[in-house]
Amino acid sequence: MRISRQILTRMSEIERSLDRLDVAVITRYPDSQRAAESYDALRKGIITNASAATVSQQNLITLANAIDQGATASTLRLKIIDLLGTYQVREITSDEFIMNRLDEATYVQVFQEVGDSAHPRPAWIRWQGEALEIVQKGYVKAYPDFTEVVQDSKEPEAIEVGQVPENPTTPPEPPAAAEIDLPSANETPSSLDRTE
Repeated sequence: MRISRQILTRMSEIERSLDRLDVAVITRYPDSQRAAESYDALRKGIITNASAATVSQQNLITLANAIDQGATASTLRLKIIDLLGTYQVREITSDEFIMNRLDEATYVQVFQEVGDSAHPRPAWIRWQGEALEIVQKGYVKAYPDFTEVVQDSKEPEAIEVGQVPENPTTPPEPPAAAEIDLPSANETPSSLDRTE
């Protein structure tokens, strides 16, 4: 036990020494291949962070402008969902999840059963290739009984999350989005009015 601890301590010391040597080589020989790779990685990181900051600022300005123009809560929600879409983040309800015929194991990962302790809410997910990333779990009062979900005998077609299948078993609800009257080219926009 004592020998393994000594070995681990010595390996940590060697690793720190190698890191210091790497920094020394980069600093002493800025025209080396290793220095060029390090500087390139640093430059790319700075550019990426600056781009992300600019996008975030523009998104916040868009929301502030919408508020200043009198946008309703539903209009702001639509703008936020649109902005999240730029990061490939999508909202999915329990019903949409079941209509897309995703499996029970994935359902349990995406939704949390809360009973009456919390209000049901949709989940926020991101598809990265074939992988599903859960940004925020959704809440459901109770898990559905997946044995009652009717499956076709054929393999279901791939449906993008949020897309309504051609022949859904239940008709989709109309969106609760507010419509916006856009001013003509001669008018100065004063507010975003909700039409009934």
